[in-house]
Amino acid sequence: MMTASWGGLGWLWNKPVAYVFIRPERYTHKFTEGNDRMTLSFYDEKYRKALQLCGTKSGRDLDKIAATGLTPLKLESGAMTFAEARLTLDCKKLFKSPMKEEYFIDNNVYGRWYNDKPGGSLHDIYIVDIEAVYTI
Repeated sequence: MMTASWGGLGWLWNKPVAYVFIRPERYTHKFTEGNDRMTLSFYDEKYRKALQLCGTKSGRDLDKIAATGLTPLKLESGAMTFAEARLTLDCKKLFKSPMKEEYFIDNNVYGRWYNDKPGGSLHDIYIVDIEAVYTI
């Protein structure tokens, strides 16, 4: 599980889609690459502390499920979410592309978010088909 801030929802290829950005050095990246599905889960404010932990600690070093107290829940598709999520989007991967410096039209964006971040690579962009929506 990873807390992500960059992404969005829309309509593409006649499908409801989400797009997310994940850096290759993130531990979550290997799981994203190893599966054809992912879930995007949204939580009430009372889970902010758990989500902050997931956004600042790596699963390489910490059992995030134990640390957050969240309850894993397997969906019909086999994808995982957490029982505490108020909204979960169950998604199938459709597209992936690495970001490249030469594709930036506005160099200020690149400079602000990437050029001065030592050890950080550019994100991979994933577009996923929203196949099911679950709410509490």
